[in-house]
Amino acid sequence: MYRALGILLGMLAVASAAAQKPVPLIEVDQCDVIDVGVQEFPGDRYIWDLYADSTLNFAIEDGDVDWDIYFEQGIKVGPRIRVHNLPHGIYFLRVMVWDDVQCTNNLLVFKLVVHEVLPTVEGEADPFCFGDLNEARITFTGRGPWDLHYTWDDETGTQILVFEGIVEPIFYMPIPIMAPGKHSLWIMEVKDECSVNSFEVPLEVPFIIHSRPRTSRIYLKPDEEEGQNP
Repeated sequence: MYRALGILLGMLAVASAAAQKPVPLIEVDQCDVIDVGVQEFPGDRYIWDLYADSTLNFAIEDGDVDWDIYFEQGIKVGPRIRVHNLPHGIYFLRVMVWDDVQCTNNLLVFKLVVHEVLPTVEGEADPFCFGDLNEARITFTGRGPWDLHYTWDDETGTQILVFEGIVEPIFYMPIPIMAPGKHSLWIMEVKDECSVNSFEVPLEVPFIIHSRPRTSRIYLKPDEEEGQNP
């Protein structure tokens, strides 16, 4: 060991970071990008590794998380890196610094806590008359685009339909032609850029289709005299 490493932290996408001794702590939400680095010294080499298994020996063992996927552009060398798309959980990020001239090395470990953020969805539909066109209003939270898995009048989900790549947080879903009566749209799953929210009990969006009123002829009431027999 030869000198202390200076820490440079930069958090993107509304992430927040807090230093905590002896291990610097970084807390982020899913989909946040972690921009983290150490002070650079001339002649030093920097190699980063990512761990999900906290029982590994960070001093001698390589990371068990695929850096090629989670390090931006698959880059794991240099004084600064960016980590993205980590599933929720607790990780450890190690930087190993080598001085090839003095044949020494040093390391620093960061603790990463990635909080789960699930997308949500709500729906509503107004009553309408049979034969009219109508739509269900679907509202999402999270980071789009969204994929929606749903079914009509079948909460068991035996026939799952999918809308993919919904880019707006409010989506108007056409309601298919159905017989008059009470019906429901059942939402099974919603997926956004970060994660998937699958509902054990499907979300129900009820609506009513009214029968069209019957038309009848209009009769003029005859006057009394005209209505009597001669």
